[in-house]
Amino acid sequence: MEQKTIITAVGLFATFLSIIFQIPVIIKIIHTKSVMSLSLSSYILYIFSNSFWLIYGILTKSRELIISAVISIILDVFIIYYILKYNSMSEKEYIKKQHPDMKMMYKMRYF
Repeated sequence: MEQKTIITAVGLFATFLSIIFQIPVIIKIIHTKSVMSLSLSSYILYIFSNSFWLIYGILTKSRELIISAVISIILDVFIIYYILKYNSMSEKEYIKKQHPDMKMMYKMRYF
C-alpha cells in the first residue's frame, strides 16, 4: 500500500471518529429534550477549535480536515441551538413534561 493512501485512510478514519462522538449527544437531546448535563461554554470552545482546524485544513489543502471541521461545526451549532432552547426549561418543568406520573416523587424531593 502506498504511503499517501495510508495517510489518507488514517485521516478519513479520524474524520469519522471526530464526527461520530457527537451523534449520541444529539440523539439524547432529541429524545429527552434535556440539556442539563451539557456545557454551553464547552461547545462554544469546540466551535472555535474546529474553526481553526478548518482554517488549517484549507491552508494545507487537506480534504479530510476540511470535511471533518465543517461537519463538526454544523453539529456543534446544532447542539448549541438546543442548549439555548432547552436550557430555559427548569428541572421542575422537565420532570412534569417527561414524567407526569412522577409528580409525587418531585413533591417528596422538593417539599
